[in-house]
Amino acid sequence: MLKKVSLIVVLILILGSASWAANKMVATSDANKVALNLSADEPLGGVVVALKFAEPGTNVICTKADFSGGMADYIADDGQSGAKFTIIDNEKKTVLAVAIPFTAKAIPQGEGTFLNLEFKGEGKVKLEQTTISHQTGISLVNTKAQELKFDFNPIELTAPKVQALPKDFSLAQNYPNPFNPSTTISYALPTNAYVKLVVYNILGQKVKTLVDEEQTAGYRQVVWNGQNDKGSAVGSGIYFYRIQAGDFTKTAKMSLLK
Repeated sequence: MLKKVSLIVVLILILGSASWAANKMVATSDANKVALNLSADEPLGGVVVALKFAEPGTNVICTKADFSGGMADYIADDGQSGAKFTIIDNEKKTVLAVAIPFTAKAIPQGEGTFLNLEFKGEGKVKLEQTTISHQTGISLVNTKAQELKFDFNPIELTAPKVQALPKDFSLAQNYPNPFNPSTTISYALPTNAYVKLVVYNILGQKVKTLVDEEQTAGYRQVVWNGQNDKGSAVGSGIYFYRIQAGDFTKTAKMSLLK
């Protein structure tokens, strides 16, 4: 992969004279998400982005870097029609993104999202141009192999704190208990697992399936509103809720009082 990156980056860096067109790469943020929005006044033959997002040693990580839904989403990384990939280095706190159509159509002129980023951690996220391998900062290249001048605005935001993962599977007592009309059930997953959480009546008959899906590790909650799978309210009484997550199973009792 590094060899591949170096070849592509060297190709861009040795391209011809700079044009003075008014192109822009603007970063906008929403909570922990950042969109790099590209504005190009002519079709592009390649875009390479080398950014630093935090200081090494800080507790900030980049959890996502992709082109989904953006101007370069159509490019295939097959080495023939094009090259498109990202490399996240959470040790050096850098992101490298490459999008180059070889035989595919050029990246269209106009405005749109180029790259989607997401962050977690404790501290500041500050996006600024950096050097990764032979690539320095951002390179925009038109279809005539000319490197284009552009404007870029660094952005700074606070990444949300990362909650430590639980060490063990667990199922907590629902709260409130007794309850009316709804109650919250909390559980913990130390690893990704297929989770099934079901409510039963005192006769052991299934009343409501609350969770039936693959879930990622972490602390989770689900609310039961006192209704069965048909959407009808159930009566007062003792109910049981049972979780199965991987090899972990546990059952607890709760009371609905009306």
